[in-house]
Amino acid sequence: MENIFKQNSVKVVAVVILIIAGFLIYSHSSKNSPAPKGPQALAIENKGLAEFNAENDTINTVSTQDKKLAEEMMSIFKEMGDGKDNAKNKEAVVALDKIIGKYKEYSDAYLLRATISVLVGDTDYQKILSDIDNAIKFHSSTKYSSAYDSTGGMYSLRAKVDILSNNYQQAINDLETAVKVDPTKMGDVFNTGGVKAEDDSNPTALQKKDIDLLIAKYPNDYRVYMFKGLFYNSFTTYDEQYYNPTIDSLKQAQKINPSSALVSYFLGTVYEKEAFWSKAAASDISDIAGASGGYKVKTNGIALQYFHEAVTLDPKFAEAYYQAASSLYNLKGYAEAIPFYDRAIELDPNNFGALNDRALAKTYTNDYYGAISDYSQAINLKKTKANSSLDNTYENRASAYVKTTNYESAIEDYSRAIGLKFASTVFIMSLPQIRAIYPELSDISDKDLLEGLRQKYLPNMSSADFVGNYKDNSKKIGCDFVFATLYSNRADVYISKGDFKGATREYTRATHCDEKYTSTLDRWKTISKTSDTEYLVDSQTIDFSQGNVVFLWAEILNTNDKSYSKSNFQINCSEKKIKSLSATNYNSVGNITGNIPAQDWQSVIPETIGEVLYNGMCK
Repeated sequence: MENIFKQNSVKVVAVVILIIAGFLIYSHSSKNSPAPKGPQALAIENKGLAEFNAENDTINTVSTQDKKLAEEMMSIFKEMGDGKDNAKNKEAVVALDKIIGKYKEYSDAYLLRATISVLVGDTDYQKILSDIDNAIKFHSSTKYSSAYDSTGGMYSLRAKVDILSNNYQQAINDLETAVKVDPTKMGDVFNTGGVKAEDDSNPTALQKKDIDLLIAKYPNDYRVYMFKGLFYNSFTTYDEQYYNPTIDSLKQAQKINPSSALVSYFLGTVYEKEAFWSKAAASDISDIAGASGGYKVKTNGIALQYFHEAVTLDPKFAEAYYQAASSLYNLKGYAEAIPFYDRAIELDPNNFGALNDRALAKTYTNDYYGAISDYSQAINLKKTKANSSLDNTYENRASAYVKTTNYESAIEDYSRAIGLKFASTVFIMSLPQIRAIYPELSDISDKDLLEGLRQKYLPNMSSADFVGNYKDNSKKIGCDFVFATLYSNRADVYISKGDFKGATREYTRATHCDEKYTSTLDRWKTISKTSDTEYLVDSQTIDFSQGNVVFLWAEILNTNDKSYSKSNFQINCSEKKIKSLSATNYNSVGNITGNIPAQDWQSVIPETIGEVLYNGMCK
């Protein structure tokens, strides 16, 4: 796979940027308590569109104290600029002294002061370590929110300071702690901000020379080789030449300490990544062609072996069970994967990813009710985390509901997924696009519509800034193919429940969302089946514009010999009558075998295709 992330080396301090980004996210999109709303937002919600229900709002939880802290921190960030000016950085340290004096339990302020201190070359390492220790200590405080999910990156900075102060054994211990805090987030530990392992432009990050120094000091300690492998692995996203030194280093660690479950686990993760993120994986089409033994299968198989080793060495290693299940899933061993998901969830009941993925595996074994139960648990857990993939789980559960013919619940879940997707993309959509997708909002003025959207989704942004974002509508790309697919999937459910009018509305939304979507849309939708006949309607030609008279094309397929006929119908909803304007018969290869003359209006006969069409179009 050609690397799409190649770029020049990043010169700005990555840790500082992450803190800034995290702080802004915290300040603008927390999700715990409701934000105040005006009549404009309520006008949108009163249209009865499920995706605009209040449960999809971005909720503001920023207190007066938090806002004040945000303003004070932002002034420091502005003064720092890009982090390259040492004079400004030193001024930032002084400003942070004051912040910490006022907000003694604010973890990120300590971490930022420590980071900048290293950046400017401060050699008071005891003071810097004290700041890092306070950052770690107060990370779990409920008084202030942190930009970091874990303390792994903090221990990584501590290890860097250990090396600077020649305390190499402590550096190894701190790095081991950093790795064990959350083995799934090694980017927090070994990210240098660059794209090459040799780039040493970031003085606050662990660099190749630091890892090499630890190896030179402790050549018989397996951990230093594990660190080297993980360091190289952080660059495999940018250049796959780093896979070999990654694997070689981890295997050296395993050779020294074959009983380390962690090393086996990391070897598994590297092969799992290589099975997806490499040129060989990108060119392997054996799974599409139906062949066996392709590169992806072999590489996922190696990953699975290492995950098996990890759980054998440590039967309580929840993440290793999860990854073993993922490898089996990738190998299409869905039934075999489920017991590994079971164990991962047993060990970590809050692992919503494992619940979601176990549900996916269950759908492949036709256990749709079991899948729905797992999706429901995952949704409840994700809600407490304000998880960004919540919309995907709603979409997955909707698909499972369809399999159980619970169409109402499926529509509710697709609506929830659409609402969450809309909330996350509304700022990059254009106002004309929003209006085209939702004609139901036509009687709300532009001014009130924008203010209502601001209140619902970006309540911390000023009205002037929010409105200003919509002045240029030419560059907005928010509604994409994925978004359009959600509308189309919801339309398919309406078709399945016999509501063709509702389906037409949703197909129209899909095409307004993404103009190119029409060309990919399967226009013929099944509306009814018998033992030997399948009835379909053309979703793109249903026309409700003539009041009580509906126009549509229908297809009647003989499932035995594959011959079919296509008819152009009119349905008079008020009089419950139907007529055929034209009909053409085709054989199985699409050749015309005859035409049926037009028929005049006739009453809809019970238990016929006419009644199915009438009910779907008129009720």
